Amino acid sequence: MNAPRIVLPIALLLIAASSGAQAQDKRTLAAGDRVRLTAPSVSTRQFEGEVVALRPDTLVVDARIWERARMQWRQQEAMIPLQSLTALEISRGKKSNVGKGALTGGLIGAGIGLVIGIGAASEDGGFIEFGPEVVPAAAVTVGACGAGIGALIGLLSPGERWEEVPLDQLRVGPSPVAADGVAVSLSLQTLW
Repeated sequence: MNAPRIVLPIALLLIAASSGAQAQDKRTLAAGDRVRLTAPSVSTRQFEGEVVALRPDTLVVDARIWERARMQWRQQEAMIPLQSLTALEISRGKKSNVGKGALTGGLIGAGIGLVIGIGAASEDGGFIEFGPEVVPAAAVTVGACGAGIGALIGLLSPGERWEEVPLDQLRVGPSPVAADGVAVSLSLQTLW
């Protein structure tokens, strides 16, 4: 049958089309977007904030900045020259930590269960005496309980998804807004 001869060219065309679409995909950074950035001219630490305005050479961010002199965080509007940016990430929303919590809780629980099982199977007259077959059962049982607790903790503490923006893809330019006006927009190209 000629199915492999037909499938291969179609698959290659689909891959080429999707990579071309990805290369053309441009996202615009707009007022209200959450960003995480590093700009040594503003702060010695990485900080997060919300984009307030975009100017041709400056990014204005309502940021939470570490103030070293007072050893505390403060909220302020920061004007960041684009040339001083050394790292920029955009928030892509919240992500669930259920899987990570379940894995962590399961591993910790399995370790505790293993210790309990070994203690219960010892021949030295431990606090409860069972045979060696209890060791894997204790590790699995306590591990499953730990995974459940970890999943619950992960569900209640979602994290934020950050997408790194290569600074060489950062572009500032005019964009039309109305019949009589022009706005400045910051656009970036992502490859996903």
